[in-house]
Amino acid sequence: METLAGFRAKLAEHEGNVPYLYLDANRLPTVGIGHLTTKEMLSGLPFVHKNDPNKSATLAEKNAEFDLVNAASTPRFTAASQKEWYEKNITLILKEDAVNKLFDEDLVGKVAELKQVHPNLHTYSDDVRYALLDLIYNVGSGGLRKFVQFNKAVDARKFDVAAEQSHRKAPVQEARNQYVKRLLLAAAKEELLNPKQPSAGETTTQPSGIEVAKQIRPTQHGKTKPTHTSHTSHAHHPPHKTAPPGGRLNKTAHHLPQGIAHTEGTKPFKPHQSAPAGHSINTHRTGHRR
Repeated sequence: METLAGFRAKLAEHEGNVPYLYLDANRLPTVGIGHLTTKEMLSGLPFVHKNDPNKSATLAEKNAEFDLVNAASTPRFTAASQKEWYEKNITLILKEDAVNKLFDEDLVGKVAELKQVHPNLHTYSDDVRYALLDLIYNVGSGGLRKFVQFNKAVDARKFDVAAEQSHRKAPVQEARNQYVKRLLLAAAKEELLNPKQPSAGETTTQPSGIEVAKQIRPTQHGKTKPTHTSHTSHAHHPPHKTAPPGGRLNKTAHHLPQGIAHTEGTKPFKPHQSAPAGHSINTHRTGHRR
């Protein structure tokens, strides 16, 4: 089992982990692990000076950097030109712990969105959860809902089918597609060895988004226990007789039926341009205001 930090590292490999403000492939200001940023959010972001990490940036300095990055003259042609421009012009960065804090907060929101698409998220293995989280970070909840056959396969716990339906089109890196596919195929193998079907209780009782985000571990829920129904007489049953003195009455044993409570639970984006060199393309939506 992998920890939250492990998942963060894996996603950073694909989303990119850029400590400074930059324009993503859709030319939207972004920072950290795909955290979309607006000018109104700058006051809450602890930027420091790149050349003096112990010196906090003022709001005026943050606004100036945001305007600089958001300017139409910002290079957008090649990864090399972007890297050269950012290295030359960027003066403010976020420290690693600030980048991770933003990601962890974003993850809680993404888990909540994912539970709306897949209510049984808490019953899946880490492999399935990581695959689903990677997808929703990349295409957003609206985009994930368009993966109709994929979602049907996940709901049916046919993870091998889901693996084949998980492929995303360019500009998503093929390595990222293969990563998600491997996770789902591993889950399919485990499901074959230890099949599990969600019960009514699993569909209706779920941990909070914060618990899932922090733990990223399967949650076990007990299935609803069978309860005996009351036995009622029917017209075709013969009347009971009184046993003779000293004798025994021969009765036919009736097997009581058992009842089990049951409840039922339950744009693609335009092609992106290259991100800064050495950083993966950010194609997800965090839910922050554009």
